Amino acid sequence: GAHMPPQVTISGKSIDLLTYTGTAAGVGGYAVTEVSGGGRDAVSVSSTTSVHKEFHIQLLSGQEKPIHLTNEPFSVRNGNVVSAVLAVPLGQDSGRYIALRNHTTGQVMTIDDGLKTATSIMGLSPLALPAALFGLIPIPIALFNGYYITALIFAVLVAGCARHAWTWHRERKALGQAAVNAIQKATAVQTLGTAPGE
Repeated sequence: GAHMPPQVTISGKSIDLLTYTGTAAGVGGYAVTEVSGGGRDAVSVSSTTSVHKEFHIQLLSGQEKPIHLTNEPFSVRNGNVVSAVLAVPLGQDSGRYIALRNHTTGQVMTIDDGLKTATSIMGLSPLALPAALFGLIPIPIALFNGYYITALIFAVLVAGCARHAWTWHRERKALGQAAVNAIQKATAVQTLGTAPGE
C-alpha cells in the first residue's frame, strides 16, 4: 500500500517531504549576466552572473517533475538516476525542492533557495538579521543622550530580531538535514520497474 511521506515540524508547522526518483532528461542550462553601473566611468560597472540549470526527472509512472536550479553546483546528465525531495507545507498543494541526489555520481546536496523559501513560508523571516543589525545603531546614541527607555526598547527589539534570525538559521539547517535523511533512503531500484518495498 501507499506509505505516508516523512514529516518534519518547523516552528510548530508540519512539512511533508516527498521524494521523487527517476531518470534525468532534457538537461539544459544557461547563464544570465546582469550589468549594473556604467556611464562614462567604466570603473563603476559591476556584473553578476547567475547560472541556471533545468532538467526533468522522468518517473516510472511516466510523470515528469521539472527542476530549475540557480547557482547550485549540481552536476547531472541525461540518463542519470536522480532523486529530489519536495517540501510541501501541510494544507498546501505546492512546495519547493530542497534536496537533490544523483545516484549515478553519488552527489547529494541541499538546495539553498528552496530551504530559504520553505522556511520563510513557515513564518520565519529572512529580514530578521538585517533588522537586528540596524536596530543596534540607535542604542549608543540614545544612551549617550540619556534616553535610557528608548535604548531599552531598541535593545529588546534587537534581541527579538536576533533570536528570530537564529531560529531561521537553525530551522533551515534542520529542514536540510531532514531532506538529506529522506533522500539517502531513496533507492535507485524504483527506476528499474519494481515497486518500492514497504
